[in-house]
Formats: sequence, C-alpha cells, structure tokens
Amino acid sequence: MITNTHPGIWRGNPDQAPKVKVLLCLRRREVRLSIEGQRCGETHPNARLTDHDVELMRQLHEDGMQCSVIAEKFECARTTVSGIVNYSHRIAIPMGRKTILE
Repeated sequence: MITNTHPGIWRGNPDQAPKVKVLLCLRRREVRLSIEGQRCGETHPNARLTDHDVELMRQLHEDGMQCSVIAEKFECARTTVSGIVNYSHRIAIPMGRKTILE
C-alpha cells in the first residue's frame, strides 16, 4: 500500500491534508513467448487479432475464400490477411510462458 496526500479535494494547507491510502491492484496474466523470448500471438502488445481469428482466416483461405472477402469480414486490410494466410505474419511458435503483472 502507498500512502499519499490528495491535494485535489483538500482546500486547506497541503501539509495538513488527510492521508489517502491507495491500493494498487495488479492482475497476473500468463503470456506466451517465442524462441527469442518475445511475446507472440494475441499476447503481443500490438496484436489486434486473436489467435482464433488468425486460425479462422487461414481455414477460410484454405477453403477457397479470397483475401479481400476475408478482410471485409474481419474489418482489416487485405494485405494483413494476405500476410497471415501466406504465413509471413503471425508465424512465431510459442516456446515458453511467462507470468506478468498488469
């Protein structure tokens, strides 16, 4: 716990402001790591698509759907879909796991 003063609600002398206890609530989350030790898949901070979406895109493409149609359905760029279904994007294989606090 951190004890701090909150000057925003105290109109008197700041040295006499009541102490406010702030409890930091951090959530534990398990992330997957690539062989290089970096986050991969949907646990990467810049990821916009879930792993399920990526697998679904690849399956739809294998079933004959065009990249432009898939891009429309997932509301992303055609080049993004093309990179995913051709395995030039989202190809890192998770090699380990790490617990982080957020």
